[in-house]
Amino acid sequence: MGPEMKGRRLKFLALNLILMVFLSPEKLLNSEPEFSETETSVISFPLRVRDSLPVEGRIIDLVAGSDHRIFWLTESGKITGYNWLEKRVIWNFHLPAKPLTRLLAVGEIILAVDKENNLLALSPEGRLIWPETLASFGGQIIFFEGKLALSLADGSLLVLKPETGEVVWRSSTKAKLAALTVSPENVLLAIAETGQIYQFSSEGRADLSGFLEATILPYVSLSGDLLFLGTQDKKVIAWNLKKKKKAWSIELGGRLVTLPLFARGNLYLATSNAVIYCLKAKSGEIKWWQSIPSRLAFNLVSASPYLIVATGNPPLLAFDLMTGRRAGEFRPEGEICTSPLLVPGGLILSVYETVSGQSSLLFLEPEIRVALSSSLPSPQKVGTEITFTAEAVGFEAPRYEFFLQKGESREIVQKESARNSWTWLPLSPGDYLIGVRVKDKGKTREATLSFQISQERPENFQPDF
Repeated sequence: MGPEMKGRRLKFLALNLILMVFLSPEKLLNSEPEFSETETSVISFPLRVRDSLPVEGRIIDLVAGSDHRIFWLTESGKITGYNWLEKRVIWNFHLPAKPLTRLLAVGEIILAVDKENNLLALSPEGRLIWPETLASFGGQIIFFEGKLALSLADGSLLVLKPETGEVVWRSSTKAKLAALTVSPENVLLAIAETGQIYQFSSEGRADLSGFLEATILPYVSLSGDLLFLGTQDKKVIAWNLKKKKKAWSIELGGRLVTLPLFARGNLYLATSNAVIYCLKAKSGEIKWWQSIPSRLAFNLVSASPYLIVATGNPPLLAFDLMTGRRAGEFRPEGEICTSPLLVPGGLILSVYETVSGQSSLLFLEPEIRVALSSSLPSPQKVGTEITFTAEAVGFEAPRYEFFLQKGESREIVQKESARNSWTWLPLSPGDYLIGVRVKDKGKTREATLSFQISQERPENFQPDF
């Protein structure tokens, strides 16, 4: 085989190899997904009130259940179950005394503790499953290996069967516990106010996993092997559970006032100096910060692409998760009572009016609208240049597609783009329908405008073709 033939053969093999790489099934299966119009976003701004429900007294907690059910607790100790889809109250239950803690909905059980240290477990139907009188509740209760783990004020840790309230095991750290959490390996972690980090086995054996020389606040969260903690001296610490040492530490302008929120590789924090911080979770580097109207904030909520922030003082705020840009707000009448609750198609917000002494549950949904306007009124003469402009509200990075319809014939006159206007030079008279189709990743809306073109042409008209 001559050199020329060998060269051709090598080129042929190389071409086949390239085709195999680019046209292989794996390459096709992993290609970029096409845009789907059925994809829906959780929330967008601005918001509007779709419905409201008056509630007697002040709501202090609002949690979600299954099957479109929500549960709320008032200052007086009244717990209410409500089906928000059917718009009906399912049941009411009164605690023996005023509430000591907020509600916890775990699987098919709703838990609450009153000021007489009664721990009560309710079914989703509002039936009392069991009561348990505690020595002195420590403020922490979580779900762990199908059981309930709760702290007592003396540093004891109880693990109960959720079905009966029976004690499975009891342990003691001899230090008041600031927080409880569960690691990715399903290990129960207890963090003492004095800085000790304990790991508990399934049988209740405690091992000291680490020690931080700081007073720990009751606001901790976990992502992978990193445990995020706030301290009394305004620091936030990331503790590596595997390496049993600090990953990083940073001092902020105020103490944590809510649980740290992990989303998109970042850590979001609300502090006592009325500031929201976004930190890189791996390094603690500050990416952005924003001031908020009140020092007292409720737990932050991630509703991609937004960070939803609720404080005692309106408005409800939305910031872009990645940039910190203020993306929207909702200003209710009254004081916000709890963190907003995300539900399909919107969110539920509880507000309190001091004068009436009454709360309201506001069922909010994105306000989505498209309007189309023209630079000149109808009718106009043949050959008159007219610009149509679309205004879209409630869309994220909207795309616009303009169409022209005469009778049954419909023609796309400007393909989908970020441009929200189209200029028309009509060449024939008639009754037209000019329309725009606006969409983003989750929403699509259309708007149309009727327009009449007369036979007469403006003076000196010369069609540009």
